[in-house]
Amino acid sequence: MRRGTIFPILFIIISAAIVGSGLILNNQETKTNEPIQLSVAVSPLAEHWLQQATRAFNNSEVKIDGRVVTIDLTTTIDDTQAWDLWTTTNHPDLWIPAARFSIEVSSGEFSVLSESVAKTPIIWMGYQSRVDALTANGQKRFDWQTVIDSAALESWGAIAPEYSQLDFINIALAPADKDITGLAALISAAADTNSTNNITASQLRGTFRDRLIPVLNALQPYIGSLESYVARPNTVHLAIGAESVWLTNLTSFIRNEPVQFSYPAYTVLLDFPVAIWDDTDQAQLAAAQAFVDWLLEPEQQTIIPSYGLRPAVGAPTLSDSLFTNAQIYGIELNPTLNVVQLQLSSGDIQGLLAWFNRRG
Repeated sequence: MRRGTIFPILFIIISAAIVGSGLILNNQETKTNEPIQLSVAVSPLAEHWLQQATRAFNNSEVKIDGRVVTIDLTTTIDDTQAWDLWTTTNHPDLWIPAARFSIEVSSGEFSVLSESVAKTPIIWMGYQSRVDALTANGQKRFDWQTVIDSAALESWGAIAPEYSQLDFINIALAPADKDITGLAALISAAADTNSTNNITASQLRGTFRDRLIPVLNALQPYIGSLESYVARPNTVHLAIGAESVWLTNLTSFIRNEPVQFSYPAYTVLLDFPVAIWDDTDQAQLAAAQAFVDWLLEPEQQTIIPSYGLRPAVGAPTLSDSLFTNAQIYGIELNPTLNVVQLQLSSGDIQGLLAWFNRRG
C-alpha cells in the first residue's frame, strides 16, 4: 500500500472511532438522565391522601444519582382482590395495602419496605336510638357480645318493651371476600370470642363461627359502598368498618339522627405498609425508599387526619377537625387499643372467607 493512501485510511478509522465513542457516551448520558419511574398500587382507603402526597412528591423533583424519581399511582385495589392478582409479568413496583397481613398471604413476591405510613382501626358505628336500646342507655358496652346477644333476639321489641315500635335488627359489614374491612371485622369477632389479641387458625373455627351466626343472620345485602348503605338509618342500624370511612362520611350519617362510635375490646388496626417487588433494581429501591421517607415526613403526616386516617406515629390533634368534630359521637383522639396480631396463612383466611360466603 502506498504511503499516501495510509493517512486517509487512518483518518477515517480514527474519525469513526471518535464518532462511535461519542454515540456511546451520549447513550450512556441519556440513560443516566432518564427518570426512575415507580408504579404503585394502593388501597382505596388511603387513595385520596396518597394522590395528594404523590403529586407533591413528583412536583418536588426528588433525584437519585441525578435522576428524577416519578411515582405513578397506577392501580387502586382492595387487598382481598390483590392477593392472587400479582405475577412476575403483572405487578406494580410498590404496593400499599391496607393490612400488613395482606403482604404475607399474597401470592406476589413482595418484601416490606415500611411497616406503616398511616393507620385506621376497625370500629363500631350505630344510630343513637338503636345504640341506646342495645346498651340499655349505656349500661352495656357497645361491642361484639352486646351486638350478638341482641341479634339473637332478632327484633328491637324483644330487647326492651319500650322499643316495640321498632323493627328487626339490621347489621352491616362489608363483604369479607371483597373488602378488607369486612374481613377485619370477622377477625375482630374471632379475637373477642377467644378473648385474645393473638389469632391463630384454630380460633377462626368452632366456637367463633357458632357465636357469630346471629350477626350473619341479621346482615342485609346491599349494592354499592358500605358508607352509602349505612347512611340510610331506616335500613341499617349498626355497622362495623374503618374509622376513616365513618369520619369522612359523618355528615351524611348524622343528617337524620346522631350516631355513636365504639372501639372494640379487640381492635384490628389497618396499618398501610409499603411493599416492594423483589426484582426491583438498586436505583428503584433507592427511589422507593425516598418516596417512603417523603410519606413519613411531618409535612405529609400532619395532613393525614384531614383524610380520616391516623398518622403512622402519634395521634390526631385538637386542630384536626374531622376527629374533634366527631368526639361528641364517641371518636377518641388517642384511644387505648388492644391491637389484634395475626398468625395466619393464606389457606386459613380463604377457609374463613369460604365459610362466611356460605353463611353470610
